[in-house]
Amino acid sequence: RGVTLQVIDEGCGSVRFEQTQLRQVLADLLSYAIGRCRTAGRIVVRAHRDHHRTTVSVADDGRHTTDEERRRQLAHLMGAADHRTATRDPAFAPRHAVRANQATLSVRPDHPVGTIASLVMIAV
Repeated sequence: RGVTLQVIDEGCGSVRFEQTQLRQVLADLLSYAIGRCRTAGRIVVRAHRDHHRTTVSVADDGRHTTDEERRRQLAHLMGAADHRTATRDPAFAPRHAVRANQATLSVRPDHPVGTIASLVMIAV
C-alpha cells in the first residue's frame, strides 16, 4: 500500500500499563489505522505527557466515517463480545487491557480527513 509511518515522541516518559498488553493495544491501533489509510497514505503516531496522563494517538488519512461506523470501530478495538474472543486469549483483548490498566480509548474523526484513535494512560 505504500503507507508512510511518522512517529513523534514529545517526551511521554513511563506509563502505568502492563508492557505486553500495551504492545498488543498499540499493534491493534496501528492495524486499524493501516486498514483505514488510503493507498500511499500516512499514519502519524504521537505520544505526549500532560501532567499525570500520557496520550498516544494514532491518526490516519483515510476517509471520514459516520458516527455509527466509529462506534463499531471502537467496539472492534475494545474487543467487543462478537470480536476475537474465539481466536485469542480474552486476557489479552484490548478491552480488558485498557480497563485493567485504568486507561481510556477513543476514536474520532480527524480534520480535514482521517480518523484518530487516542489511548490515555496514567503517567508515572
